[in-house]
Amino acid sequence: MRCYSEAVKADVRRRKGLPFRQGVAQISDELRIHVITLYKWRKAWRL
Repeated sequence: MRCYSEAVKADVRRRKGLPFRQGVAQISDELRIHVITLYKWRKAWRL
């Protein structure tokens, strides 16, 4: 399993927030991060 830096995670959070509001699938395609990984991060951020 690949470990991602906090900078990458911060970039994903920035893309998910306003004003960008990109979808998980689009972010996954652009950054080459598996969709399931992004959903896990999103779930952890919501808790």
